[in-house]
Amino acid sequence: MGEISQQPQILQSRHFALVPGTEKEEDLPDTSLSLFDLVEYSAPEMVQFLSSLDKVEVLQSGEKDWYAWRWRWGTKDHYIIIAFTLFDGYSPIWGGSNLDINCPFSALVEFWTTFRERFPASYLHDERDLTLYTVTSFIEEFATPLLRERLEAADPDCRNLILSEIERLERAK
Repeated sequence: MGEISQQPQILQSRHFALVPGTEKEEDLPDTSLSLFDLVEYSAPEMVQFLSSLDKVEVLQSGEKDWYAWRWRWGTKDHYIIIAFTLFDGYSPIWGGSNLDINCPFSALVEFWTTFRERFPASYLHDERDLTLYTVTSFIEEFATPLLRERLEAADPDCRNLILSEIERLERAK
């Protein structure tokens, strides 16, 4: 699961990516091994969108190499680094974005929800077990159980942080 930081409401992970998926959430398979019918998103449109988001800084331009693009979303202490891939052999079609995550679970959901407003067939992919998540399934099957697990081992101050984070996630569903 996500590594435990010194702040238990924080997810620190390099195991997730945003990926294109099925048009309808109910058609999304459990794992990427069974994902065949993908919505295609234009790479130039994706670059423009990511580069213009609030709280985003372009870390590295990919004008000469699509794979070089890197963005940083968030605040000074809590952030998501967003990478860029293409589907091989196609005109520039977005193939997904690996994520380097160091933020509260709710901040990841905030970013992802904003992303899905423009690219609704985008899902969170866990490279360790190839699970594909919708926003709701990520909250219910990954984030909340992990936070509840951390809650049991937390001191009173951390417990309050974790409970607040669980409440934010419940409101985000």
